Amino acid sequence: MRRYKREYSESASEADRAEDEASQPRLQRRRQENDENRVNGYASSNEDDENQVPGVEEDVENLPSTSVSRRLQRRRSVEVADLSRTVESIDIEDVVVAGQVKEIELENFMCHANLKMRFDTDKFNCFYIVGPNGSGKSAIFAGLNIGLGGKGRSNNRGNSISSYIKEGEASAKIRVHLSNIGANRLTAYDDEIIIERIIRQSSSTYSLKSMDKHGKQRIVSTAKKDLDNILKRFSIELENPLCWLSQDRAREFLQEMKPNKLYEIFMITSELCIVNAHHTTTAEHLEDMQKILDNWKEKQKEMKQNFDKLKQIAEATGKIRKCERELSKLNWIALWIPMKNNVGKVESIEKAVDALQKDIEKCQKKIEGRDAEAIELRQSMETMQIRYDAIATDIAKKRAEIQQWKRVQNDDSFKSRQIANRVAACKTKLKSHDYEIREANKLLESVLGRADRDIIGEKAELQRKVDEAQHLLEQLKEQRNALNQQKLAVESERNEMFENLQDCDANIRTYRNEITKIERNQRERERIAKDQMA
Repeated sequence: MRRYKREYSESASEADRAEDEASQPRLQRRRQENDENRVNGYASSNEDDENQVPGVEEDVENLPSTSVSRRLQRRRSVEVADLSRTVESIDIEDVVVAGQVKEIELENFMCHANLKMRFDTDKFNCFYIVGPNGSGKSAIFAGLNIGLGGKGRSNNRGNSISSYIKEGEASAKIRVHLSNIGANRLTAYDDEIIIERIIRQSSSTYSLKSMDKHGKQRIVSTAKKDLDNILKRFSIELENPLCWLSQDRAREFLQEMKPNKLYEIFMITSELCIVNAHHTTTAEHLEDMQKILDNWKEKQKEMKQNFDKLKQIAEATGKIRKCERELSKLNWIALWIPMKNNVGKVESIEKAVDALQKDIEKCQKKIEGRDAEAIELRQSMETMQIRYDAIATDIAKKRAEIQQWKRVQNDDSFKSRQIANRVAACKTKLKSHDYEIREANKLLESVLGRADRDIIGEKAELQRKVDEAQHLLEQLKEQRNALNQQKLAVESERNEMFENLQDCDANIRTYRNEITKIERNQRERERIAKDQMA
């Protein structure tokens, strides 16, 4: 912490000191009263003004008009003295505020070819630049002003920026380093802000850089508006004489001291001239806006009428859309009713066809089974035929033997009896074989006849059923073809109606787009009217 103390001048008179000491108890009492009023919420709203002494207005009402000014000045002087003594005994903290000028560099600017000045803002808050006439003090002052974005006519050294370039050079460069540490700092920059302005014969450019504590620089912006934002943030007013007083303007102010000039400076420094200009411009704008408002009121009436008409059209269009939706729904229902009925018929016919197809398959399986039985019977007949052939062969052999024995019978009677016995035995055996053959033939004929009759009957019955099924299938196919033709006709009609519906939808979309366009124009007109009325 630094300790600041204000020293009184040694030439202060003892009378002033005595008057201050005499007025101190009275000021203390008044300060206590003001503190109490401030606690209770009755303090005046102007207590923060350092030129206003608390309680002056209350006493002024009770003073004669001739002594008001004198008493007011005396009280102000007493209050200032009291505040001065209070400051002496208070330890003020070292408050660091961003925006101090730390360094300035000039290259080919006015009389300086290459000048660099560093200000120790860490220790001092005020700096004096001294030197003989013509050494370039005013050039440093003008370079600081122009480097921060000032105009050439503001420094009384030329009407244009190019007139500040050193003779014989094509361009000039100004660098101003501002501190960015402490209160009100800019977060987008590091410890220092470098404002670089390069001036050429026809133009000038800006470059806003950031420099950290290690000296590393980076470009943040090149826009003039960002420089204006920095000046506004640090409360640097280049056109205000109270903040920036050039040498010529100070000489003019100190030499003339005319009331009209003082009033002009007061108007500039207090920015009342700007307020007056703004007031005049605002009045003109207000008059123009009033005319625009009147015009828009007339237009509003017309737009209101148009809006009512469009609203009626929109309501009618909504009803039309609703009816069209209902009509479309009913048309679709009407299209699908015959299709639904035909689908039921087709399903029943397909079920009947499936049942007949199953019956045909069953008959086919039965026919296949009868064919297998016929094959087995034929195999049995072939086996019996083989046996019959064998028996017939055996009979032929026996008959041949009988004939042989008959021929031998004449020669030998004994042998004839034996042969007769054997012939009788052979005849008996032959009869038995004949009987077996007859029985086998009967059995074969009965089996073959019954099987053939059954197979032929079943086959005829199955063939009849197949023919009936084929006939029914042909009828069903004809019905299905008729239904398909009816279906195609219905689909064709449906497609035609669908195309008509698409045309209706296209017309509806066209009308809807027109309504949307009208509503959008209506909203745009309302928005323009609101913007002009705002």
